[in-house]
Amino acid sequence: KEVTNLDIKIKRINYLLKDCVIFIISDVTNLKEIIRLRDLDGYKDRLLASVSHELRTPLNCIIPMIKEALEQEEQPPDISDKFLYPAYNSARLLNHLVNDILDYSRIRSQKIKINIEKFSLHTCFEELRQLFTIPTQMKSLVLIFEDSGLDLSNFATDQLRLMQVLINLISNAIKFTRKGEIRVMITLHESRYQIGVKDTGIGIKESDQAKLFKEFGVLQAEEYRNLNNHGIGLGLMISDSIVKCLGSKGISCKSEYGVGSFFYFDLPAAEDNVNLDPSRDSNGFEEMKIVQMRRAPDLDKRCDCQRILLVDDNE
Repeated sequence: KEVTNLDIKIKRINYLLKDCVIFIISDVTNLKEIIRLRDLDGYKDRLLASVSHELRTPLNCIIPMIKEALEQEEQPPDISDKFLYPAYNSARLLNHLVNDILDYSRIRSQKIKINIEKFSLHTCFEELRQLFTIPTQMKSLVLIFEDSGLDLSNFATDQLRLMQVLINLISNAIKFTRKGEIRVMITLHESRYQIGVKDTGIGIKESDQAKLFKEFGVLQAEEYRNLNNHGIGLGLMISDSIVKCLGSKGISCKSEYGVGSFFYFDLPAAEDNVNLDPSRDSNGFEEMKIVQMRRAPDLDKRCDCQRILLVDDNE
């Protein structure tokens, strides 16, 4: 192995009552490259976050303006159907993509935020139906929502995060389905919901399924690239991380090549059962735990002052 970079340190010491000099020589041939790559990785994350924030600013203006135009009673129906609705849905889908990129940076820095609240999942299903009306019509697909007769009016989880996951799963199903239908289903088993998206698409080979939940896990086979030539391979990885924060075991996949795929995950059925990562708070930061408290000996005898609790991170 060729050594091209050395780190030399000189240290003066006293050894056997004599002044000596020690030379410490380290091989750092690859160290500088590792540091450079680590810095580049940090620059990449900051760039993604910065670009995403810059994209959100105009989108936060465009989406409300289009929505306001849609709500105008004097708006001609043909203008709304042909131009405004497609523009509104496309802007919302782009906004969700930007949020995915932002969440990628948050997940890497472990700062993803979770806000548990009660809401109507039926309303969410209706919003998803409207959101994907244009994409499904363009491919002559049928989008079906099945609630199994459950009362979902007080569903408890993070509404925005759940919508984000379902949008990712439905978007993937539409991309890889040429004909047939896509079903969004929810069932209840032993105090846990199971939510899934099933399609009649091309399916996924068993050898490719291990790549699905990895960073930039884009399937490289030609039949996949032809249907998803703009994918970057972050959606499933981000969705899997999100549902785990919501108390799920993660997203699972059942797929048969040439038949279709079924992506599903579980969620607790009661708000009290939501099991967030116990080592982190809602902002993703590690919780401080008081490992040990020590009382100074004879503190009360030595001074007349207020008591002070000191907490150290033990590192």
